[in-house]
Amino acid sequence: MSSVTVVPAARTRRLRRVRFGSYFGPRFWMGVIVGLSALAVVFSSAPARAVVMPAMVMIDGAAIFFLELYRRDRKLPVFEIGALWVLVALLYSVFPLLNFYVGGLRWTIVSDNRLWAWDVGPYETGRFSWLFVICAIPFMVTYLLVRKRAAFIGTYTAPVPRSRVIAVVLVYIGCGLMLTAVGRYFGISYDPSYADIAAEKVMTLQSLPFVVQQAVHYLLPIRLLLVQIMLFMAMRHWRDWKYRVAIGLFFAFEIGRTLYVGGARTELTLLLITFVLLYHRVVKPLTFKVATIAAAAVVIGFNLLGLVRAPGYLDAMKAYGIPRLAAVNEFQIVWGTCYDVWRRRQLGILGDIPWQLPYSDFYYLVPSQLLPFEKIDTQAWYLQISGFDGGLMFGIISQAMVGFGWKQLLLEGIVLGYLAAKLHRWYVKRAQRFWPLIFYLFCCIWTYYSMRQTALAVLSFIEFEFVPALIMVELLSLLVQRAHRQARRLIRG
Repeated sequence: MSSVTVVPAARTRRLRRVRFGSYFGPRFWMGVIVGLSALAVVFSSAPARAVVMPAMVMIDGAAIFFLELYRRDRKLPVFEIGALWVLVALLYSVFPLLNFYVGGLRWTIVSDNRLWAWDVGPYETGRFSWLFVICAIPFMVTYLLVRKRAAFIGTYTAPVPRSRVIAVVLVYIGCGLMLTAVGRYFGISYDPSYADIAAEKVMTLQSLPFVVQQAVHYLLPIRLLLVQIMLFMAMRHWRDWKYRVAIGLFFAFEIGRTLYVGGARTELTLLLITFVLLYHRVVKPLTFKVATIAAAAVVIGFNLLGLVRAPGYLDAMKAYGIPRLAAVNEFQIVWGTCYDVWRRRQLGILGDIPWQLPYSDFYYLVPSQLLPFEKIDTQAWYLQISGFDGGLMFGIISQAMVGFGWKQLLLEGIVLGYLAAKLHRWYVKRAQRFWPLIFYLFCCIWTYYSMRQTALAVLSFIEFEFVPALIMVELLSLLVQRAHRQARRLIRG
């Protein structure tokens, strides 16, 4: 018999496929961004470098922060309070520096009046800008350390009971009727155009009696919160074309009304941000491309609305050949207030600072009738010492300048980062429930006030706006449920 020798087949080595993200992942892009920032600093002139360095540190810190969140969760941190705070801090700190840089390293005639009057140079501007870095970087580090891995995957939310839907609509109608009654009785306008205000053709909230003014001051944001809740309820049914059409018509009306009136744009901007956040959370997570376009559109639209309602700025820019990117804007105005307070303190002309002013975040939580001392509003105090008429916010840097300086900024950054991370972890465990989601959305929307007014301004918003809305909606929801049960019993009987 002939034997057959079996020769084993040669073992082939499988080639390991390397995914694109293995080499070009978050850490790679961190290195690229930091490297490009370093080149921008190195190749800048000495005066420009004084401004570019703090701007690049803020940009690098924000980029590393966002990329680290993405590396941990593999999803964009769109509906996340820490990411929104960092984005806001970036806008309020770097955007004015971009205005300054584009304007030829100087503040122009179409810049904030205070900055133009101070005639600030690049070295002084850059020196002041480091105060934003002192606050923002501790926030980022603390938030990342405390947050760890905490992300909610998916878009599911628990169904909203019909009684709660009815309660939200009824409370909204009640707020609208009360505001309408006050407006007609006292003859005031809640949304006047800036041109009419300047010409003193209309009466605003400031003309109301103090008690009525306080009530209206809280009713307006409560009404906005109720609109946001109804927007959330509608977006839960996004797949139904009727709801999509209704949402589109609503925003078309709001945009048209804002353009026609030529007044405040804050409410429209907050509603647009609410839509973007809810779309990411309830409908479909946004991609990097879509999220970037949406953020840029909101920022550009916000600033364009400001220029359109003040045509004198456009004429001045044409006359003096100043780029539009150098014009005054919301971020520059807050930056200007902070610089003005800082410079006055440096020169010793800030005047006597009331002892309670540094603690405004805490006494804001207590009604003025219950305080044994005067409840001083930071914005009103600044308007008094500066001699301006109104329309100027205070800012987190100004708050530190009337307090304990850069040490307070460092501490505020750490505290804010810790609280934001704890809130995010709390929300992730309850993300499907109605009120935790609405509460987290409320905090995300108003987080920008920590840069615009004071560090913990959102606490007073929670106490005087969110909590009353929650109580009214839940009480009315219980009444609707009981009425429904009584009606069913009567029908069965």
